[in-house]
Amino acid sequence: MLTNKIVNNKGNLPKPAKECSVINQFGERPHPVLKYVKIQNNGLDLLLVNDYKVYCVEEGEVSKVFNIPYGGKAIIVRHGDYLSLYSNLSVVYVKPGNIVDSNTVLGKVLKQNDNTYILHFEIWNKTEPENPSNWINFDN
Repeated sequence: MLTNKIVNNKGNLPKPAKECSVINQFGERPHPVLKYVKIQNNGLDLLLVNDYKVYCVEEGEVSKVFNIPYGGKAIIVRHGDYLSLYSNLSVVYVKPGNIVDSNTVLGKVLKQNDNTYILHFEIWNKTEPENPSNWINFDN
């Protein structure tokens, strides 16, 4: 059984991609096209550069691998009471039941129509989304 080891590393977790920058923050924001509509981002959108591999942020067990219509593949990793989600993937290298750690390459990010590579990343405490910016150390 995996523990909540992830909690002890809050603020110091590695980035889920080696070279990346945040392009969309956690939380509510205006819709880019529809003037009076707001959208909720339950995670971070990360622009990847040079290396399009996605890494697990902490030891855990792959809980689910699934397809998102028009959005590539996604992976959920369980870390005790916490979950990390990685989506917008083109290739997945893990399957449910695999034990992974921060050195595990989970997959590769899907190339967008504008030739960019954007990873969507979330952290959940049971059924509540957490702001990944509070968990990841972007200085490393």
